[in-house]
Amino acid sequence: MKTLREKFGELSARIKASGQPARVWFPQYTPASLLNAENWWEALAVCEYALDTKEDEKLTEDFFELIFSAFDCNVEVDLDAEEYEFWWEKVMQVCDRVAVFSGAGWAQKGAQYSEARYGKRDMSYLFPYYEKAADMGWAEAEATVAYWRYMGFYCEQDKEEGERRFAALTSPEAILWGKHYRAFVEEFTGDKAKALQIRNELLAELPAGERLRAHVYAALGDALDRAEGSVAEEAAYYEKSLEIVSNLYTLKNLATLYFRYPELNKPKELGFELWEKAWHAGVWSAANFLGYNYQEEEWLDMPKAIEWLEKGMLYCESYSAYELALIYLYNDEYKDVERGLMCLNRCVEDDYIQGIEGLANVYFNGELVEEDMNRAKELLEKAIELGSGNAAYRLGWMYERGFLSEEPDYVKALECYEKAASLNNADGYCQMAIYLANGYSGVKDAEKSRECYEKAAEMGSCFALVELAFLYENGDGVEKNYEKSFELISKAAAQGYPYAMFRLGLYMERGVLGEAQPEEAFAWYTKAAEADDNDAIFALGRCYREGIGTAEDWDKALEWFGKGAEKEEPHCLTELGLAYENGNGVEKNLQKAVEYMMKAAEQGYGYAQLKMGDYYFFGCGPCLEDNKKAVEWYEKAVANGVPMAMLRMGEYYLYDYDSLNESEKAFAYFKNAAEYKWYSEGLGICYEMGIGVEDNETEAFKYYTLAADSGNTTSMYRTGLCYYNGVGVKQNYAEAYRWFTDAAGNENIAATYYLGKMMMYGEGCTPDPEAAVQWLLKAAEKNSDKAQFELGNAYLMGKGVEENDEIAMEWFEKAAENGNEKALKITGRRRK
Repeated sequence: MKTLREKFGELSARIKASGQPARVWFPQYTPASLLNAENWWEALAVCEYALDTKEDEKLTEDFFELIFSAFDCNVEVDLDAEEYEFWWEKVMQVCDRVAVFSGAGWAQKGAQYSEARYGKRDMSYLFPYYEKAADMGWAEAEATVAYWRYMGFYCEQDKEEGERRFAALTSPEAILWGKHYRAFVEEFTGDKAKALQIRNELLAELPAGERLRAHVYAALGDALDRAEGSVAEEAAYYEKSLEIVSNLYTLKNLATLYFRYPELNKPKELGFELWEKAWHAGVWSAANFLGYNYQEEEWLDMPKAIEWLEKGMLYCESYSAYELALIYLYNDEYKDVERGLMCLNRCVEDDYIQGIEGLANVYFNGELVEEDMNRAKELLEKAIELGSGNAAYRLGWMYERGFLSEEPDYVKALECYEKAASLNNADGYCQMAIYLANGYSGVKDAEKSRECYEKAAEMGSCFALVELAFLYENGDGVEKNYEKSFELISKAAAQGYPYAMFRLGLYMERGVLGEAQPEEAFAWYTKAAEADDNDAIFALGRCYREGIGTAEDWDKALEWFGKGAEKEEPHCLTELGLAYENGNGVEKNLQKAVEYMMKAAEQGYGYAQLKMGDYYFFGCGPCLEDNKKAVEWYEKAVANGVPMAMLRMGEYYLYDYDSLNESEKAFAYFKNAAEYKWYSEGLGICYEMGIGVEDNETEAFKYYTLAADSGNTTSMYRTGLCYYNGVGVKQNYAEAYRWFTDAAGNENIAATYYLGKMMMYGEGCTPDPEAAVQWLLKAAEKNSDKAQFELGNAYLMGKGVEENDEIAMEWFEKAAENGNEKALKITGRRRK
């Protein structure tokens, strides 16, 4: 098979052998015929022949411009590496020869370097070569250089020089191109209405079919795209531009409109067709669209996606390189780690931020390559230099978690977060806010923290909206304002932020702004749960369990708790454990109860740790009674701030369940629980008896009362006892009677005895021996020696019952058996 070089040599020989001057060949080639690769190569040979034979320079210049009006792109795209080398060599030769007498040669040479394949691409030639073209009087370059210099595109900005060049345009063609570029200047730096006026005037001035008209129409479409104007009008401008120049860059833009907007009534398949045409017209970025969309479900064709992305990467499209990397690194079917890493390194060379961050992530994870935190850091720093706020945030995250030093470096972390914020990264602002609110790096500033959240919220951060809502809800650094909090939460929820939807449900359930709205709460919980928010999944299960905003439905409750459990959500795991423990909605199964509760406890969920402590302390299913294991779990729950676990540990030491003789340890646990406003009789006993603290009857009475008010039955009894004996409070039988009544009503045996005794003798109440006997009997049957002794007295004296010495002695005997001192004396028994 002949090489491209050989074929071209034969073409050149045939043209020379024809004996016809080049000008005779020129008319044979049209935009339509040049789309054929064979015709284009022939035309290039004709152009070279014209240069060899010194054909009229103007005619040669015009022909050169025709064949290089993107038709060359159509030819080069399918060449292999060797053929491309020949193509590049030949094109450069022709450009150099034309550049001797026409600026078109220099301009085309600059354009070729700026659009070449990887290895040839060199943007540094673009402006200098165009400047040479302008200096030679090539009209289009004169206007282009004026515009670039004014805006600072591809060169150092110099507005004065730009204006000077605009003013120096003299040829009719240059003046027209100057107006075209002046419109861009107005659009980007001045008056958009003025830009539109210039373009419309230019269209009125240009003849029909003039190539510049295509560029003006394209610019009008692009302006609408940037301003998010009428899609139909934008498409119409692009269509008009393509009627004049069929291979213009607008092919890609029009394809994108057809694909994205159904209202244009164009089949999406047409988008693919136009993207391919755009590619052949030298719009290399069209490969990105093709490579991306062939990965979408509707058009899924991974081989085609890879083919187009490879083409895009060949022509220095960094997005294509990045997408290829994702496929080669993470798609098992097409995995090629070596090539994937090459693609990411290409992105690094091209200063493509996503690719740089992607490679940093590879080195951070250490799954595809050996972990290298320093390399990850270097890459993130490069991305930061390129303006990536996300990279600054991620580097801060690494410092915060100690990945770059032996210990977390909060000072460095905050520096990175501040940098991220300066680069308009919302996460950076949020982390700054968190640091400043809590003083993690030694600086605490609540006001500045709030300002950071506000900036992040302005940037659309739903997290920041929620955090601001918390500030207003709790009055942290601002005046408490539930309306403002509700407004912020609602805004985040309206944006579909799952946690905000959950919080909004919570507001509705609790009636933060008025009456509770359980149905609304249920609706928001449902939305958030369906969006996979763990808190909402649990809340929705709770709604079904308790009938909040919906009918009580244990099946539905367990269904949602099950979904949460699949995600290892500890609250849901705990609820399933409780359901199996108590047989709620399922058959009772203590084995499963323990399994679910253990999973939740192992995740550090305090309440589940408390339950595991109880399972081992009291014995539950597979958990045999084991105080040592119980204490281990209780201590974990204590560390997680579970007050009930503190009470459990206090009771463990106070009542010395394992004969450790360490009752003084109880006080600290009871005191800790009291700080959470959780009370039992334990703290009062410690103060009354001086256990672990100096005895203080006043404090004892205080904590007995607090515990009694919170429903602790033993403390009701002990409060009554304080009033009865005047311990820590002035003796008051009436108050004692009231508290004993409450405690006895809750089955406290000691209080039942005292209630019976007080009723028998009219202490703090009207004497009622018959009722007294009933209370004493109740306590005596529960083995209260004091109640048994009092019953003996009642039968002996005939108070509330008929006098009966025999029954009296029976009760005295029972009291003596239980160690009652008075009964021992009466019966003559000895203490056992």
